[in-house]
Amino acid sequence: MPKRPILFLNALIVVGMLAIMPVFAQDDLPGFESGSCPFGNITGYDVDCGFVEVPESRDEALADENNFIRLAVARIHSSSDNPEPDAVIYLDGGPGGYTLDFAESYALDFAPILENRDVILFDQRGVGYSEPNLDCPELTELGYELLDDDITDEEAYALSNAVEITCLDRLVADGANMKAYTSAENAADVEAIITALGYEQINLFGISYGTRLALVVMRDFPEIVRSAVIDAVYPLDVDAYAELTPNADRAFNTLFNACAQDDACATTYTHLDKVFYDTVERLNTTPELVTFQDIYTEEERDVLVTGDTLINGLFSLLYQSSVIPDLPEAIYAAAQGNYDLFLDDMLFSLYFGSYFSESQYNALECYEEVNFSSYEAAAAASTGLPQALLDSWLPYVEDFYRLCNQWVDGTDAPIANQPVVSDIPTLLTVGEYDPITPPAWAQRAASSLSNSYLYEFPGVGHSAFYGVDCAQSIVFAFIQDPTIAPDSSCIDDIAPLQFAQAPVTSVNNVPFTDEDLAYSGIVPEGWEEVGDDPGVFTPDSWEQIPALAYRFPESTDEYVERVFVNGYGLEGLPESDDVVEAGGFTWTIYQIENAEVGIFSAFAFTESQDGKVVIIAIVAGSEEERRALIDVLLLPALDAFALLN
Repeated sequence: MPKRPILFLNALIVVGMLAIMPVFAQDDLPGFESGSCPFGNITGYDVDCGFVEVPESRDEALADENNFIRLAVARIHSSSDNPEPDAVIYLDGGPGGYTLDFAESYALDFAPILENRDVILFDQRGVGYSEPNLDCPELTELGYELLDDDITDEEAYALSNAVEITCLDRLVADGANMKAYTSAENAADVEAIITALGYEQINLFGISYGTRLALVVMRDFPEIVRSAVIDAVYPLDVDAYAELTPNADRAFNTLFNACAQDDACATTYTHLDKVFYDTVERLNTTPELVTFQDIYTEEERDVLVTGDTLINGLFSLLYQSSVIPDLPEAIYAAAQGNYDLFLDDMLFSLYFGSYFSESQYNALECYEEVNFSSYEAAAAASTGLPQALLDSWLPYVEDFYRLCNQWVDGTDAPIANQPVVSDIPTLLTVGEYDPITPPAWAQRAASSLSNSYLYEFPGVGHSAFYGVDCAQSIVFAFIQDPTIAPDSSCIDDIAPLQFAQAPVTSVNNVPFTDEDLAYSGIVPEGWEEVGDDPGVFTPDSWEQIPALAYRFPESTDEYVERVFVNGYGLEGLPESDDVVEAGGFTWTIYQIENAEVGIFSAFAFTESQDGKVVIIAIVAGSEEERRALIDVLLLPALDAFALLN
């Protein structure tokens, strides 16, 4: 069967494990070498950037005459004149994810922390601006080259492995010691950075692989840790690759079951699991070559869509809390030949490969995880799962074991696969839908952390912090005072997922009169008026999309300023799309949208003889829905509209 496995190697951001090694003696404390920041100014904050030099290997048996590397560090100073003495250090995921390239975004994300604490960011060893960078850009290039190639698993893996081994040979020839790129060395780097910057204690904040790194710091350097926040938790003692496919199946079934238990979703997207796997089977049997606009590189690309595209895509999309409500609709769209959401995610994953160090990922995963386990264990753990999932992923798992046999010899010390036991105050957070670090793993880690608080967030994917505001408020409260349980009452207020429905393309309009607002018109049967917003009607009182609105502002200018300028970010009224004579009025129609958040609107403006401004608008969730609602709702509403005495 033709497949697209090479793309999964780029798309899958799996977290890494940890190691422990003998400590190499250091005569002097590490120092901070100031330098320019590799990113733009961060408005409102003073920022120090530079390097901390550390041994490449702290194991004397592995050290050589070139045994030093440089870690790229940025410290964002608190906006307070009297900040707390314990900073927060962010531990990125991957392993291999770049950090400093996104420093400006982190400053926004961590603004409540920066009110009274410094925040430290750094590119981990082998990553980003740290020297050396163990990136393999050849693998990303290969991913683009294979987008439209009709090749088998075996052919794709042979190509990707050849590229990765070539990259490995290049890095080793340049002096890189792959056994020095471990979580234990990463943890010692954290201690070195903290010492160089003059802090006695810090608060750890790790996401995904960063939780592994945080656990190793807690184990190896407990004296420097005031508190730890670990989000999307990856414990040391799980068998990551044996559990990879079962974890994906669990997340898929969480989605399928949630839809089946939601009346609207179950009615619109019947037998979602069957539709998904039937579509996977169809595409594996008969792949489709489609042309798709890559918005990340602004290029048009030919892509061969296979069943793997859907399986890998659904797994990746479940990371993203914001798109989970759209997944039933996306699966049904794929069944009809529309693969937009899956292809957009695939191309984003390829683009993200430019911000990811493949060799650092391989070094950690192979030495600390894969070489402790076996493909046979992975196959046994996946017994009984859907065949399409097994056909897609077990070859990937088997090949990664094969690659690791070439990448690094041996395994780390046994402690690398043992749970961390600690009484350091720790907050653990996890999303219900997380496909790669499931809730059970957070529970497993918490069982040996005696002073910990664990919270699961409904409707959330990978990283609760980036999935829901409630998680952020709990994280910020815990860092402020880790000696008490944070207020978690907001979890009970998280609204159930509102799964996106199929576009509304037909309605049954019925007469309607509003004596208070003094007008009559039509409204779709079954649509209800929003309680706190008279004149707005919707079939979905939570999302309020689609919607029909009757508006009577004081003036056109006031409405344009409030809605078009402040709401949509326009400079004013755009060019009109049409002028319509209807119901005794002349209506000017404008269409505007914010495609990023899925809002597509049409507004009809008119003014009565006595100067009363009237606006009738429809709001849709897609371009297709807007086109339909203009015909079946907006234009009929203009015909039916009348002002009362």
